[in-house]
Amino acid sequence: MGKSEKITYLLSIILIGLILSWLILSYIVIPSMENRTAELEDGIPIINERIVERLKSINENRSELKQLQIGDEYHLYDPLYQEAQEFLENNKSYYANETIQKAKNQGLHCALADIVMGEEQFIYELISFNTVDKGLVYFETNTAYPVTPEIGESYITCVNPPYSANTFNDTITDIIIIW
Repeated sequence: MGKSEKITYLLSIILIGLILSWLILSYIVIPSMENRTAELEDGIPIINERIVERLKSINENRSELKQLQIGDEYHLYDPLYQEAQEFLENNKSYYANETIQKAKNQGLHCALADIVMGEEQFIYELISFNTVDKGLVYFETNTAYPVTPEIGESYITCVNPPYSANTFNDTITDIIIIW
């Protein structure tokens, strides 16, 4: 094979290589890149949706953290008797746990006091404050009446003002305070 034939042969191989490269790019690489681009574009709304969900979750966690910090036990204080009484008189909740949370949100240290009564061990919930001036005091959540519970006494006689007589055994058998 002469020199010019070798050059022609090499140019033919190069040309065939260029044609094959063009075919590969045209029919395999470029369409797959276009498909991948389309897949990525289709995924953008899903990714945006996930980002929005994460941001909502972060904001909810920040809000919850803020609420926890407001009622943090390290920032709670024992109120004066009058302050505890005024808080309960202005409280619009009839549930002890909700009232306790509101008190803590206002910085008041308070507890749930379970009054156990009768043979059936019926439990009635009170709110308790360890006041600075009168010590440990109890209140009914829904009436804000002060209560001075004593084991062995009838519950209705411990409420101020006392309730009318009832038909069931309301003798206090135990007082459980949960701080």
